[in-house]
Amino acid sequence: MAKNILFITLDSCRFDTFKKAFDGGSIPNIASIAPLHKAFSPSYFTYGSHAAFWMGFTPGVVDCESPLLNPKVAKLFRLSYSGSAKKDVDQGLYLRGKNIIEGLHHSGYTTIGTGAVEWFNTSSASGSVLAEPFDHFWFSGNTWNLQSQLSWIDECLSELPEERPRFVFLNVGETHVPYWHAGASWECWPSPCVPFGDEHCSAQVSDRR
Repeated sequence: MAKNILFITLDSCRFDTFKKAFDGGSIPNIASIAPLHKAFSPSYFTYGSHAAFWMGFTPGVVDCESPLLNPKVAKLFRLSYSGSAKKDVDQGLYLRGKNIIEGLHHSGYTTIGTGAVEWFNTSSASGSVLAEPFDHFWFSGNTWNLQSQLSWIDECLSELPEERPRFVFLNVGETHVPYWHAGASWECWPSPCVPFGDEHCSAQVSDRR
């Protein structure tokens, strides 16, 4: 098993936007980790995608034969009952549980998660489903609360024994509508980037450029 695992989702972030930042050098820490791959999520919306992630179905690169990059070749997280695990054992993690979060817990990990978008709202029935498997989970309350999420993660980690491995999940909301962040030069609402917005949205964008 890996010592520690960090799983980050940039919610609804467009690939072309991310690639521009990746190639342009504006996110050097992320760019230093590994090459960028255009992978497709198992669903088109937050809840569906993350429900699939929790079952070990991470995004995959079409027409790729590399293990882990294409979960059809070999999964990064393989649950014990989800088909043949033989080809995954040497590549990824073989876990026992009703989802990968529970499986990691059974393997000795402390599991920590925080979500920003409403699908992770633990006061709702749907949000509680995504959050329930974690040892520690916090819904940030809005989609532009990254600094508070990072502070919460740091606080959790500071209270854990060093010898116990950690699985940390971070759902970032600033890349999701209303596409706002603390200190932005535009107002959060009304957003100039409303999905399926009318001509007034475009006018607002033009006025603010």
